[in-house]
Amino acid sequence: MRQVLFGSGSYHLIDDNLDPLPDYWLSVLYKKLIGPEVLKLLAVSDSGRSKRVRLYLHCANRKSYTSGAVVLIFMNLSRKPARISLPALVSSSTVDAFVLQSIEPGEEGLKSRSVQLNGVLLKMMDDKTIPELSGAQLPPAEHLKLPAYSLGFFVFLEAQAPACS
Repeated sequence: MRQVLFGSGSYHLIDDNLDPLPDYWLSVLYKKLIGPEVLKLLAVSDSGRSKRVRLYLHCANRKSYTSGAVVLIFMNLSRKPARISLPALVSSSTVDAFVLQSIEPGEEGLKSRSVQLNGVLLKMMDDKTIPELSGAQLPPAEHLKLPAYSLGFFVFLEAQAPACS
């Protein structure tokens, strides 16, 4: 739940010109992609526990995806890309990737008032129309790359997770 839709500070969804800020786009994507079920995720790292890479697993929203699909939410706050290995259950699944990154490089981009989805700047089409928020389809793979300073969603279309059916 948001405290501020618009106004002062840095936690609002739209700016003084009524243009959406990055949190707006994140909220729209979250609503579109994420279902109510939260799944247990076991993450193991070669370098020990990292606070810079965070992973969460949910069932996909059944209004947007077929039953059994799951969504891996990721956040990479590191200046380096991260690579994650996938378990067999999802490594054979096609993936819809929704990767949010700043248009500004490096750590300064974390404070940006603009955001890109899969390399395309997100902005309103007109006063009432949001752009199509579609994922980039990736083939099945054993690993996924998380770009530096990024946040996003990987939807595993054929995961067939029993908890999500």
